[in-house]
Amino acid sequence: GEYKNDSSKAKNEVLELVTDPTKGNVEDKIRLVIVFCLATTAPGADVTEVATKMAESLESIASSQDADSAISFTKEDHDKLEKGLKAIEYLKNLRSLQMIPNISEAEKDYATASTTNTDMLSNFMARATNQATGLLAKATEKVSTMFSKIHKHRAT
Repeated sequence: GEYKNDSSKAKNEVLELVTDPTKGNVEDKIRLVIVFCLATTAPGADVTEVATKMAESLESIASSQDADSAISFTKEDHDKLEKGLKAIEYLKNLRSLQMIPNISEAEKDYATASTTNTDMLSNFMARATNQATGLLAKATEKVSTMFSKIHKHRAT
């Protein structure tokens, strides 16, 4: 993605989205924070900050909403937020224990494995070519030797 080596830029973009009351619902915001947690190498403190600001933003909607407000925050939304925050905390703990790799580490591992596989294939093909060339040279030599021993007898 665009934020491969810039977790602060990713953090700022995610913060902007999760604190904007006009963008998405509670579930969307929780999913975005979870993706941020899994897809970046951002420190746990950044993930906590993003989750906390998201919760504060949503709670401020709940405290400031009135009957004719277009944006609402229900009891059900509050329950979803609580469960989402627990899920984010759980992922953060797993990540700190290195129980789950983040996506950028997985991409590095895949790239390394892919390069290793490519190198192995290249080495195999080079060895196979050398062996085939050697076998062809030996076969050519044997055939040449056989033909040189054949004497042509001409009938007169």
